[in-house]
Amino acid sequence: MTRRLIASLATMLVLLLAASASADDAAAPDGRTLLTASSYWQAFAACSPQVVSPDLAAGKDFAKNIHAFFGREAASPAPPADWAGADFDDAAWLRTMGPFNSLPDGCKVLYLRRRLNVADPAAVSNLTLSLDYAGGAVVYLNGREVARADMPAGPVDATTPATVFPLEAFVEADGEMIPVPYSVSQRIQKGDKELAARVARRKRHLAPTALPADALRKGANVLAIELHRSDLRPEFALWGTRQLNGWPQIELTGVRLSADGTGIAPAVARPAGVQVWNGDCHLRTRVAEYGATGTGPGPITLAGARNGTFAGKVIVGSDKELAAVKAEPGALARANGPGTIPADAVQVRYAVPTGADNNAWLEPMSPAAPDKVAVAGGHGGGAMVEVWVIVRVPADAAAGDYAGTLAMSVGGAKVADVPVKLHVADWILPAPRDWHTFTGVYQSPTDISYTYDEPMWSERHWKLEERSLSLVGELGSQMVQIPVVDMTRLGNEDGWLTWVKKDDGSYDYDWTVIDRYLGLVKKHLGAPRFVVLHVYHPSGWGGDKTQQENTVTVLDPKTGQKSHVQVPEFGGDEGRKFWTPVMVGLREHLAKVGMGDSLVMGSLTEGNPPDAVFKMFADILGPGVRWLRLSHRQQGRLEQAEPLPSGGQVLPHVFTYVPGLPDPDGPVVLVNKPYWPRVAYYRDWGKNSRPLMEFRLTAMNTLYRRLPGFTHLCLDFWPVKQGRRDRGGLLWGRWPRAGNYPGDPEPTWLTWPAPDGAEPVAAFHAIREGMQEAEAFWAISEALEKNAGGLGDELAARCRKALQDELKLCAYPSPLRWNYLHDGRTPYTWQDLSRDAYALAGEVARAQAPAPGK
Repeated sequence: MTRRLIASLATMLVLLLAASASADDAAAPDGRTLLTASSYWQAFAACSPQVVSPDLAAGKDFAKNIHAFFGREAASPAPPADWAGADFDDAAWLRTMGPFNSLPDGCKVLYLRRRLNVADPAAVSNLTLSLDYAGGAVVYLNGREVARADMPAGPVDATTPATVFPLEAFVEADGEMIPVPYSVSQRIQKGDKELAARVARRKRHLAPTALPADALRKGANVLAIELHRSDLRPEFALWGTRQLNGWPQIELTGVRLSADGTGIAPAVARPAGVQVWNGDCHLRTRVAEYGATGTGPGPITLAGARNGTFAGKVIVGSDKELAAVKAEPGALARANGPGTIPADAVQVRYAVPTGADNNAWLEPMSPAAPDKVAVAGGHGGGAMVEVWVIVRVPADAAAGDYAGTLAMSVGGAKVADVPVKLHVADWILPAPRDWHTFTGVYQSPTDISYTYDEPMWSERHWKLEERSLSLVGELGSQMVQIPVVDMTRLGNEDGWLTWVKKDDGSYDYDWTVIDRYLGLVKKHLGAPRFVVLHVYHPSGWGGDKTQQENTVTVLDPKTGQKSHVQVPEFGGDEGRKFWTPVMVGLREHLAKVGMGDSLVMGSLTEGNPPDAVFKMFADILGPGVRWLRLSHRQQGRLEQAEPLPSGGQVLPHVFTYVPGLPDPDGPVVLVNKPYWPRVAYYRDWGKNSRPLMEFRLTAMNTLYRRLPGFTHLCLDFWPVKQGRRDRGGLLWGRWPRAGNYPGDPEPTWLTWPAPDGAEPVAAFHAIREGMQEAEAFWAISEALEKNAGGLGDELAARCRKALQDELKLCAYPSPLRWNYLHDGRTPYTWQDLSRDAYALAGEVARAQAPAPGK
């Protein structure tokens, strides 16, 4: 059981057993409820390492103990001083429902804002607030402090701790630690009132408190809560394992704002009518969400560079069925000077719920607007549509700020004109095929055939294939898989090369499929670094053999029938005779399309086949022939290819157990390393359900680990009825002879099967934007390594800081950070970081450019 899960269980127990009811659930004394913890809030978190209360530490240093329990934690700044004011712009903060429990250990202060629409301040009386929390709280109404509890007097900032919890909340009467939550619940259920009272002291309350009505104003008002963490007691530093004892130092589990009269619109449920509000492209929208009352959407803001593609979104919701949701983008005009990004470079995509319940995501994205979207079932459900705006910035676009409008209508009636703002940095992104960060995206013609019920290699199948390969190209993929033999791990039934039987028992070869596929690869990917020819089935954990169940597709031209014919034993004379014309021919056909140097044999896993296998292929193709290895651990050194017995080498080597990230507080880490023969895939990193920011950070995460990139992910391995039942219908590893080792690719798809071919899902866009951003950091890093002096001290310092900030973003993951309750790097300023990276890439390019005339 994970530490965070234990913490969550402990927190839940405290909530259940606390003597006082939650402010959200308590019987309302008077007035109607206007706001609860479960309402939507704008949230921001400032982080700092845990400390023992100086007042209780008695001069002792507990830092080593704290670090052992919590690990390394990031420090981060507070929001601006005017954050609690009614006019503060909180659009970049996380918009999320509470309650706010199980916060990251590093969360020092949680800042929350909620707008309320006041139609008539004079029609409001008995304005009352109550809270349930851990730590301490300061409450503001339109920037004016109106309540404080469990906090010291005087000014507070992000370093101010809340009142320390009493020791009695965590120890028994005899001084022993209160046991784990399960034991506590059992004893309390049996009537242990003393234990219940002690546990209840971990929960703090702001009793119903009258708020000044004269702090209200007509229109938009803001209730703001500043929640502070309590410092640790020294006993904890000696005990450790806070989670086992339910020690919440900061959380907000209950809020109730109430009032008499009708002057304030409640913010506790989905409002009536159509709403349009802003969404973050790294947060998946769920059906239960809704917009703030009385506010319209802000601008969709994008930051990027020339020759790149950048995405943002807004959300349309209603308490009733939505019909004919439509978004029409216009051209983006440059603010300061001539220049336009045409409307046809601005795409719109629509996402609708994947299910009928409140937890359903809005995905996938379609170029076609939905005719109707029904209200989801369950309490508080609504009808929802995400509208994505995807801008392809031309390579010749002028740098600067651009603006346009997205015209939104529902049922033919206009509901909003959403501003679209784009900043284009003065830097040109390389084409995807020239990106420095390696990625190898698998693509499955077999899956396309099954999904669309199209015969393999029919003309429509080829058209669908080209659509998928064009998307693979947009991700800069540098690895292509060619199943030469039957029934490989890729899920194919027939091999792509057909042996044509001759009267004398020898063979001709039909290269049609391979040649046409390679032609599309060349068109959309260029010449990839690796073309993997799947010829040999690896055994996985066991020792591979020279004789294995392995067939090829053979055509009898007289009957037109195809059959699967067993290949000769690998390594013997018959095997060498059988494979020599095939392998030489494959190399020649690759050379015809400029991929002669891309040939790689597939494939190996943890172990190796007998030396005779390597010797046979080395004799045919030369001693430098390369093999793909997919394994758990790294084998050999990162800096060089792994030599193989009897000829050949491993390159590339894909492995799971990747190196750790460098210390983000250590020296600056450069990421512009030359191409190494190793790539990585992260087990479970790319499950289709993973947070989207994790997809975005994959490229930089890999580079910081001193690896050239990542692979073992798929574009279109969609579940099909012909796939493995134990894998949810995936084709990977469906044939026993080939196995599924080293495991299913992750993610298994980055697209969905739209009527006319694959269309990207949100993870596709996140990976692409992460790859683009990695190019900017590569350029920055290369300039620091090769020409730091030429950059000048000030620019070089900003480049180093940008690299360190990005490393910190990669190094400090936690569930709430990925959900954007983060430390000031993302989501609040993730676009600022991107904008700065692209701007720096342009600055270093200009700083290193030759002087005119030279």
